[in-house]
Amino acid sequence: MKYIKYIAYSFPVQLFLLHLKKHPLLLLFWLLASLAASNTFFQHYGIPYLLLDPEYRGEVNYISYMIVGFATGGFIMTWNTCFYMLNSYRLRFLATLSKPFVKFCLNNFLIPLSFTVTYITTLVRFQINQGLDSLEIAENVAALLFGQLMMVVFIILYFAIFNKNVNKFLAGLTEKTKAQLEKRNVRLGKLEFDVTDATQWPVETYFASPFKVRLVRQTDYYDKEIVRRVLQQHDYNSIIIIIISLGLLISFGFLLDNPLFRIPAGASFMLILSVLMAFACLITYFFRGWRFPAFVAIIMSINYVSQYDLIVYKHRVLGLSYEEPYLKYNTRTVTQQATKEEIENDKLEVINILNRWKRNNIKKFGNRKPMMVFIQTAGGGMKSSFFTMHVMQRLQAETKGKFMSYSTLMTGASGGMLGAAYFRELYLRNKTDKSINYLNEKYLDNAGKDLLNPLATAIAVNDLFVPWQKFQYGEQTFSKDRGYWFDMQFNENTDFVLDKKVMDYSIPEKKALIPMMVLSPTIVNDQRILIISAQPMGFLTKPFVYKGRGRLDYLTDDGVEYMRFFEKKGAQDLPFPVALRMNATYPYIFPSVTLPTVPEMKIMDAGIRDNYGFGISTRFVNVFRQWIEANTSGVVFVQIRTDNKLKKHEKDPAKSTFWNELTSPFGNIYSNFLYEQEYVNDHLVGLLANSLRVPVSVLDFSYIPAVEDREASMSLHLTRREKLDIVQAFDNEANQRNLTELKRLLRVR
Repeated sequence: MKYIKYIAYSFPVQLFLLHLKKHPLLLLFWLLASLAASNTFFQHYGIPYLLLDPEYRGEVNYISYMIVGFATGGFIMTWNTCFYMLNSYRLRFLATLSKPFVKFCLNNFLIPLSFTVTYITTLVRFQINQGLDSLEIAENVAALLFGQLMMVVFIILYFAIFNKNVNKFLAGLTEKTKAQLEKRNVRLGKLEFDVTDATQWPVETYFASPFKVRLVRQTDYYDKEIVRRVLQQHDYNSIIIIIISLGLLISFGFLLDNPLFRIPAGASFMLILSVLMAFACLITYFFRGWRFPAFVAIIMSINYVSQYDLIVYKHRVLGLSYEEPYLKYNTRTVTQQATKEEIENDKLEVINILNRWKRNNIKKFGNRKPMMVFIQTAGGGMKSSFFTMHVMQRLQAETKGKFMSYSTLMTGASGGMLGAAYFRELYLRNKTDKSINYLNEKYLDNAGKDLLNPLATAIAVNDLFVPWQKFQYGEQTFSKDRGYWFDMQFNENTDFVLDKKVMDYSIPEKKALIPMMVLSPTIVNDQRILIISAQPMGFLTKPFVYKGRGRLDYLTDDGVEYMRFFEKKGAQDLPFPVALRMNATYPYIFPSVTLPTVPEMKIMDAGIRDNYGFGISTRFVNVFRQWIEANTSGVVFVQIRTDNKLKKHEKDPAKSTFWNELTSPFGNIYSNFLYEQEYVNDHLVGLLANSLRVPVSVLDFSYIPAVEDREASMSLHLTRREKLDIVQAFDNEANQRNLTELKRLLRVR
């Protein structure tokens, strides 16, 4: 029974119970880290791969694992420091130990050890599945553990140097002060206790070293004031190291311009958890039992002050003037954004482009009525960008150049448009520089390069606080936030070929050298679409109707034309990468874009309104249906997507529970909103096919994983296995069948 008591009241066990009882909130950070490390948390979004497949400077190797290990060690020591600071007064015997913080960390091993074992086990299994040999796996695991050890040793050395026990504390006092504070012949029961004395946590044994167990030495021998002052000094050291760490983290933002300091996203993930934990710890330490009301008060204060733009940063679009007066955004201004004459002129401009497109194809292929192709790419992060690039390369090669030549318009959302825009630019450059082979595999590699590292690093060291670094664009000053770092990394990955303005594509599109492109991000305020194009397209801002007999004044303008609406604010200077990011502004990952209007217009991902591009394409066909019927042999919608259109229902659905019933009305709507778009798109295509006097075809090229339930994640980072799986998906039976049909429609021999 004595040994059972020693185990039950051992320092490691009691620390674990103390954590459960007093600070369960801090356990949430461990839960998030553990779920990611065990490959069971948000697999669809690639969160586990941040830790399991970290990429640094384009490679996954021992260096990237060592950096992640270093950040993981920082997370472990942040937790140890916070827990020590919050609970040292409950563990007065620590003041009697030599190197008290070191012994505290040594005994506080249960949670970190469980996390590390889970992480390493999952990592080894993952790397075996990736095809790595035993030597590579051992090298990566060793690097990870070495990185952890480096950070742990660094923090422990700090506390070993600056933390004192009672004896060292007394040794530093004058003889007079020492005489006043040393042992007094007063029974413990007669001392005046404060509240903390009643909260002492029962501990019988502790690890003095990894292989030596000792009994706890009681603090009754020392005066209570001495113990209190020693532990208080420990708290101050803990606060200092937390503040210094946060300061160094913020200063790290100065170095992001150098690619060397764009650390793996997995390391940034651990840094973010560390920062949030440190803030939670500081609030708990200073407010104690009032921590929850204090937290609510802080949030409410930030919310109040944010209306004056003092704390919450608002992302602004490069090239656009945000000087007052702001533009009015309401039903009247949207309705009056273009006159009927201007819309007719826009139509004539596009008809001129279509006429040139037809002449170019007749000259090139001899077909008097070429097939009109619409390229539509769906959202889906990096896998969509990578798959879109690969599909367009293959279609262009298989159709002997007809695919891009017959294409008139490119639409879509998010990652898909990144790949489509990159391929279009290479196709354009090839027309003047034949040395640029847009079918070269190196461009596909560029499209698959990591975009997550700078984004995650910026969030960890910059955007969790207020973005404080500035840069000049034209005559205006902007902040370097995660949007800025994404744009820069995207330009670097694509060799800066897209580093131009949207309007730089106006002339090539007018000459029909390349397909027109319409970006259509969503206006969050009212779910209208923001139409961004190098060509004037006022006819897309409202459902188009030819002269009819009925009254259709009820039809609403559901689009805002960016170039026209913000013309006086400098819309012509919009950088093309910024426009692409506006079209791919996934909530929280990218900063929400604000535009200079009253009320403030907020812009998000195009996928919220039209993830597949059918809305814009079918509207375009409806506007120019007379020209299309007279000058083409049909319309082909080429859909490039990374999900399966046909929803797969579960064979054994989960049993109905109270929680399911409570959340299903909202959860099902959110999870199925893309399927709702599918139904609407099918309806639009059906109406078009019934009314158009030329054939309408829809050819779907989908990424379907070779192994079910092992689909590539919707992230801004892809593993080697995911890239291989995406490339091979083009050769599946359904895609090859659609390729054969496309070649038949385009008369490829």
